[in-house]
Amino acid sequence: MTSNNNNSQFHVPRLTKQNYDLWCIQYKALLRSQEVWELVEDGYTEPREDAVMSNAERQALRESRKKDNKALFTIYQGLDEATLEMVAPAKTSKEAWEMLSKTSSGVEKTKEFGYNLREEILRS
Repeated sequence: MTSNNNNSQFHVPRLTKQNYDLWCIQYKALLRSQEVWELVEDGYTEPREDAVMSNAERQALRESRKKDNKALFTIYQGLDEATLEMVAPAKTSKEAWEMLSKTSSGVEKTKEFGYNLREEILRS
């Protein structure tokens, strides 16, 4: 992390096919530092259209949406174009995170299976 004239700049890790586990650790820390991880992890509930809400509830919902958009934007920063297109249909940061998790854990399992298969072939 470098600092120039009170502007903090830091390297945002990019998700690749090989680094999901490390990317995930770094992104959780990044999202926690922005105080939005709980929203990514737990999500929030959109009220029904006909729900009657108090001013405090409307304000809380507005704040949740704002934080969720911040989290979603932050997640997007660490994705390449193809991956971004894959998660673009997600309406919330939680949905996007879950899409990435499912897709990447499949890649990790395939990688692990491929590694084990290579070991077996080499032993033969």
